[in-house]
Amino acid sequence: MKKVLVLIGSILLSYNFSYAYARGKDCKLVDLEATLSTTNISTNLQVGSMDLRVIRVKGQHSKTLFDQIGGVIGRTVFSDTEAGFYLFNHRVVFEKGSSLQTESDQAQVVGLCDDGRFKVFESLNTIAWGNKFFRRAYIPEDQGLLAEGCVDPSLGGANDFSITGKICLK
Repeated sequence: MKKVLVLIGSILLSYNFSYAYARGKDCKLVDLEATLSTTNISTNLQVGSMDLRVIRVKGQHSKTLFDQIGGVIGRTVFSDTEAGFYLFNHRVVFEKGSSLQTESDQAQVVGLCDDGRFKVFESLNTIAWGNKFFRRAYIPEDQGLLAEGCVDPSLGGANDFSITGKICLK
């Protein structure tokens, strides 16, 4: 029985390494930049818009691969208000039908913005699914996307972020 478990474990481990290698090998690393504006419509739900660009940079040349505006729905899936830590899932649907969903985006309150809203850093590490342009996109483990912005947690409060980082396209 022990030999069978070791064999199964070895097969699964080699599959995971092969899968990770294949994902990394086919990765076309591109820059992502976006602005995001949402409004709190309940304690756990934000809606708004995102202006997102994906750019491939080669040496001194760059090419815009994606540049669209989309509607955003953000859901709070965990909050520790005393520690200022939150987890969010975001779904974005763009004007030409491409869409994506991130999961377990980690937000941390780090201070106050000049206008009195909370200053927040948010780390986006997982594209759970996507279609069309984002069908095979993922965030590399060693990269991630960083959102930085100002948040008003009250009902009807405005949240504004800039997002930068890299994603992989296959």
